[in-house]
Amino acid sequence: SYLMKNWPIETIPHPIDILSWKPLEKKLSRKELNLPQNSKLIIFGAIGGTEDNRKGFKLLEVALNNFKYSMKNSDVNLVIFGGNNKKFYSKINFKIHYFGEINSDITLQKLYSAADVMIVPSKMETFGLTALESLSCGTPVVAFNKTGVSEIVKHKENGYLAEFMNEKDLANGIEWVLKFSDQKLLFRNSRKRVENYFSEEVIIKKYLNLYNKFL
Repeated sequence: SYLMKNWPIETIPHPIDILSWKPLEKKLSRKELNLPQNSKLIIFGAIGGTEDNRKGFKLLEVALNNFKYSMKNSDVNLVIFGGNNKKFYSKINFKIHYFGEINSDITLQKLYSAADVMIVPSKMETFGLTALESLSCGTPVVAFNKTGVSEIVKHKENGYLAEFMNEKDLANGIEWVLKFSDQKLLFRNSRKRVENYFSEEVIIKKYLNLYNKFL
């Protein structure tokens, strides 16, 4: 902006309540949600995702089919939550556990905790609150680089940032997470980054420091 190009700019991210959004026991979460105990679970939050082109659902379809081909002998299921009709997912060649629209944070916590990886295929994303919720529950995230999610996910530390708009690399990211040798480390890194950079305590300090600087 010509008007504001010389103005000081501070970026303070959205906070999350890490006491509410926290990891739950994976096996128990799967049992309570009637999800398979021994399968790898990919989760996708599809609220408006099929109708809104910016959410990258078509890219996700291609990525999942590429991933299915490369992992053809593996037991991988897809978990979808959101308000879309099941028919939208007919082209995805996975066993799908569909939860529809969810209005309970506790249920979302269980879903994130039950999953092995969350996919956020958005082409445009200002921040990515579902990604932050997933990481806070200890579940790594795969997303495209050059979106707001790249401020949350550290590449190959608590997830994978795929080359922008590259479905094949998105599939590579899913495979990288699911085949990572130390899954517990990946889950710890996911939670730790949220605690260090996005907790309410951290964000409050950022605001206080900003106000004090001007005062």
